[in-house]
Amino acid sequence: MTTKYVEFVKRKLKEQTKLFEGFNQNHGIIKARNMFLEEMGIDNPERLVVRNDVEGEIVSSAANASSSDVLEQEQNGRVTEVADAFDGGDEGDVDSQDARKARSGKKPQRGDSKTLLVPIATIGCGKTTLAIALTELFGFGHVQNDNITKKHPMKHFADAILTEFPDHDVVIADKNNHFFEHREKLVATVRNHFPGCNVVALDWQVDPAREKEILDVTARRVISRGENHQSLTPGRTAEFQKILQRFIRERNPLDLTSRADKGIDQVIPIDVLSDTWTNLVAVIRALNLDMPTDEAIDAAIASAFAYTPTVVKTVDDRSRKGKKSESESRDGRSALAKYYGIRVTSPDLKDERARFFEGRQERGFWDAFVKGKRIKDDFHVTLVFCGNSQEQKKLPESRIELAKRYQTLITSQSSPSPPTNGSSASASASASGSELSSLDVTLTASSLVFSGRVMCIPVDLPYGIVSENVRPHITVATKDDKVKPVESNYVLNDLAEKSATASNGSIVVLPFDQLLQIRGVIKAFWY
Repeated sequence: MTTKYVEFVKRKLKEQTKLFEGFNQNHGIIKARNMFLEEMGIDNPERLVVRNDVEGEIVSSAANASSSDVLEQEQNGRVTEVADAFDGGDEGDVDSQDARKARSGKKPQRGDSKTLLVPIATIGCGKTTLAIALTELFGFGHVQNDNITKKHPMKHFADAILTEFPDHDVVIADKNNHFFEHREKLVATVRNHFPGCNVVALDWQVDPAREKEILDVTARRVISRGENHQSLTPGRTAEFQKILQRFIRERNPLDLTSRADKGIDQVIPIDVLSDTWTNLVAVIRALNLDMPTDEAIDAAIASAFAYTPTVVKTVDDRSRKGKKSESESRDGRSALAKYYGIRVTSPDLKDERARFFEGRQERGFWDAFVKGKRIKDDFHVTLVFCGNSQEQKKLPESRIELAKRYQTLITSQSSPSPPTNGSSASASASASGSELSSLDVTLTASSLVFSGRVMCIPVDLPYGIVSENVRPHITVATKDDKVKPVESNYVLNDLAEKSATASNGSIVVLPFDQLLQIRGVIKAFWY
């Protein structure tokens, strides 16, 4: 309770500075105490006592802790906590000391210097990356639920956290903790042994209204890390995006008024869509830690991305319990991605197209696409389309073999860090199907093609890369949602058949002033 009073005084120092002007002369102490009790909803402060864990005797009322001492310590930059434990609630409360004693059968240990960081997250939000970076910078204890392989993993996860506390003041409970039950049991278990432990929620903001955006970002991260994860990977869990969606929809949002979350002392909101650097700095500041140098932060993040797990598990969509795994089709063949292709990594492709139309009479076509917000944000070249798991059962063997070739390449060369935009390595294999030497490639293009319905850029692939499309291309824009990107194929096929070089009815070909070099990376697209 004294800890909460210290936090109350620190907050009021910033909000109502004048309230504390006479504290060093013992003026206003009672008023501040009563404000604190009123805020906490306590009408009988005598039941809130601070006990000395060693002597077992009553030391002082938590509500009567010296506010002037708190003020002096705050001004000196060192607010300290003096309470070791407190009998803080009605019978049956999570934080009830008597209940904790009854459950553990042991006298509670001191725990005021301990902090438990509890993520409330979803898959692909970056919680493990953040945890590893914090551990690199500050030496925190770190327990990954994904490393627990025994039966009753929830119990073993909590036990592993308890074993970290004797050697660490701060321990990160690296798990999604997206259910009330998980958080309540975890906090109760830790408080059984460390009743004064400060519990901080790292609350990734998973807003249901932003589900599509969050699903898109987290799915990209799962794809980017490839097979470098203990359990959920594109290769081992083919339709993993369904699991991501389920986690988002079933998540129990943080609710400090609920029984499950009332034991949480501090909440640090984290943006799912922000990058690791932004979230790491935000957490460091919220925990009042000394800010490391930019170089140290860079090194910690690099170490986190370079992390390679040693435990391997397989996760299936539980909605198919009792059926064949999602990662295996009915005929035993491994499930494939929706399609395999090249994601364009050249950052300025859209700007280059805008500059290309400046001063041209066809500028109106481009402006119409821009005005209608039809220009794509992400560009790719489809190499082989597989469809969903049902459609894949009907694919010809030649397409399956080509898809497997790219799946094997991606699985063998994927890393936990995002692909770089450095110089591309050309493919060194023959078109017969031997493996390529890199996922990074360079495409070349000499013209832009558009009709009244679709705009695309035909591309030439590097040696060794094979596409099922006769004319590989990047679809830049479509007229509206009714026009599917696949229409680019029809336009280019029609153009090739009629050997048009300048214009062909509604199809227009605009040559570039010079050959365009486009960087990209071979990827599996699962949705």
